[in-house]
Amino acid sequence: VMGVDIGTRNPTAILVARGEPERRHIQSEIYRAGMSSEEIVSTIEAEADRVKAERIFLDPSAAAYIETLRRHGYPAEKAENDVTCGIGVVATAFGDGLTIDPSCVNLIAETESYHYPDNKTESDKPVKQFDHAVDALRYLCASEAVKSTPRIWV
Repeated sequence: VMGVDIGTRNPTAILVARGEPERRHIQSEIYRAGMSSEEIVSTIEAEADRVKAERIFLDPSAAAYIETLRRHGYPAEKAENDVTCGIGVVATAFGDGLTIDPSCVNLIAETESYHYPDNKTESDKPVKQFDHAVDALRYLCASEAVKSTPRIWV
């Protein structure tokens, strides 16, 4: 499973996870700024081919990328993007044993620096800075949790 946060001026972060949703391991990251749209698509496709990705969750605002990947035959989906819910799902995943390969230096650094504003009246959302790999992790974990949960509609 892959989680992708698209960046043009900011870095694009691509994470690859293996294992079952209850016990995930983030095995690799690609973290690169300054790529063109074509480079972003080809990098996602190359990584998906390398790991034989079953699902690719992308920032829902990246609709053109999702559509391009789908046309090319890749299992690209809009990620769940509720920040508060996503943070809770990621926190639960860490509690359940989510691990990160030491080679994922950007994800580790961002995880360690992820924080809320000092002034609690400013926002109940984390500071939107140096969060590209963490957003990709949130997309991956939250989307899988939401899309894997059976639902009954009455």
